Amino acid sequence: MNGRKVNIPSFVVKIGDLVEVREKSRENPTILSARDATAHAPSPNWIETDREALKGRVLSMPRREELVQIQLNEQLIVELYSK
Repeated sequence: MNGRKVNIPSFVVKIGDLVEVREKSRENPTILSARDATAHAPSPNWIETDREALKGRVLSMPRREELVQIQLNEQLIVELYSK
């Protein structure tokens, strides 16, 4: 995350933030297979990606209508955070 290690899964990114896989993990088979499995899928408009370098930049915050390309159950999110 912008050149620093982040180990918080719920870390909040901001517009302009650079998210990348750390150097040590770039050869991780799980990460590489995930990259290969999504190679045919287009990146969302609000993220600029470099699949080969395993990094991306947040260009803008996603609008609700842009999230239809992923399965999203908002009720589950509300239930998780209301605990």
